[in-house]
Amino acid sequence: MNDPMINTAISFVGGSRGHLVYNIFNNILYDTEIHILPNGSSHVRNKDTLFVANKYELDDNSYEQEQEYLEYFVEPLIGEGYKTILGHIRNLKTLSLICDKVIYIDFDKNDIEELHNNIIKKTVLDRDTYEMLRGADWPEYSDQLPSSILDEIYELNKKHFKEWKYILPDDKSNILKIEYKDILKGKWLSNLFTFLEVKETKSKMEYLHKRLDSYMQKQ
Repeated sequence: MNDPMINTAISFVGGSRGHLVYNIFNNILYDTEIHILPNGSSHVRNKDTLFVANKYELDDNSYEQEQEYLEYFVEPLIGEGYKTILGHIRNLKTLSLICDKVIYIDFDKNDIEELHNNIIKKTVLDRDTYEMLRGADWPEYSDQLPSSILDEIYELNKKHFKEWKYILPDDKSNILKIEYKDILKGKWLSNLFTFLEVKETKSKMEYLHKRLDSYMQKQ
């Protein structure tokens, strides 16, 4: 795992606007559309993007499981044409070995309540997520889960935010940090252009800020 095989990884905790950052990243590099869906999310991905979610629980006990998963999917990806890894990955140390560039969204304890509300507002609880979190006495998955189960899931979600911790390498030269609280303000855009080695233009920046405004209006 010494030679990078994937162009870029974008890592984020659920609810922190990772797909919006991903859409902006693609627009800067490939001039693609920045998708903003009716529910206010940007959950649209290219076929050359590997999405990593619901593969392991995101708590203090799952870092080894995450490492095993990263090592498992690296080898089969050689020559498969993936340009980007996107998802809920905390081990940036490993990502920095298999990707040329790593972008991650950081947050602090003051952001947790907002992140949690973002999840509740925009995320549909699918069967895979339910089965991963499922308690011993929970019923079979359905579209109409009891409110008591939903309450448990929401509490687990808050627990994940509190236990989330990125693992960073000593050498961070190929890693860019974006603060969650800065995303809608657009303060990080110039840094992203520099990191991606793309020339920043006035017209492109104006377009990106307009799309950020459109995104904010949908929240």
